[in-house]
Amino acid sequence: MAGNAIFAESGATVIAQENVRVWERTENLKFFGAKITPKQRASVEELYLPDVTYAQDATVYIGSKRGLTLRAMPGHTGGDTVVYDAEANVVFCGDLFWNHTLPNLIDASTKQWIDTLDAFVREYPSAKIAFPATWSK
Repeated sequence: MAGNAIFAESGATVIAQENVRVWERTENLKFFGAKITPKQRASVEELYLPDVTYAQDATVYIGSKRGLTLRAMPGHTGGDTVVYDAEANVVFCGDLFWNHTLPNLIDASTKQWIDTLDAFVREYPSAKIAFPATWSK
């Protein structure tokens, strides 16, 4: 979430599932453990919060691009957002998919995650699945 400020500074509207706005400054404290320093706590308190939130799903229009569907599909965290571009038939799944590494499970619910992955197969059977290239190495 630390990258949100960079996008906001360049004029972007930061959109997230509503849990993210509530949890961003509390759940991120878990990464530092019981011996969190004041500097670490301050870094969490300075995280840029989403400008717009949604509950279950939303449609976003970017220029003349047909609407992109944002959908809450939890598993890795309670605020995972999946973006579906129907025109290109691509699902952008963020950190719900990992390749060649084990995922972080601090905020995860493996039951919800399995349900989400099953939904991908069922609801997007012919879609290409896109996830960050840095995790595919």
